[in-house]
Amino acid sequence: GGEVVGFLKLSWKDAQTEPDYPDAMELQRIYLRVKYQGHHLGRQIMDFAMQEAKKSGVPRVWLGVWKHNYPAQKIYGRYGFKRVSQHTFMVGDDPQTDFILMKDMTEED
Repeated sequence: GGEVVGFLKLSWKDAQTEPDYPDAMELQRIYLRVKYQGHHLGRQIMDFAMQEAKKSGVPRVWLGVWKHNYPAQKIYGRYGFKRVSQHTFMVGDDPQTDFILMKDMTEED
């Protein structure tokens, strides 16, 4: 119906938020409006991202996820993402930690 229900941002090379993975694609800002969650639209977003990674030929895809976002970590695990690192950043005076998760695209069919 023309309504935006979600979005994501894909970044390569210098556009990535971390310089540690120049040969990879970063998957970031994955959002889905609450009223559309539970309708398998998140799966469509992730499938699209993985197709774009395959098209671009990157060997790895990575993302950051807040260490307390257990539902998202579980979903990413289903897609083959594994924790490889973490980084801490400040939100005001509050240190926040994101886990860095990586998926090896060379293991894909």
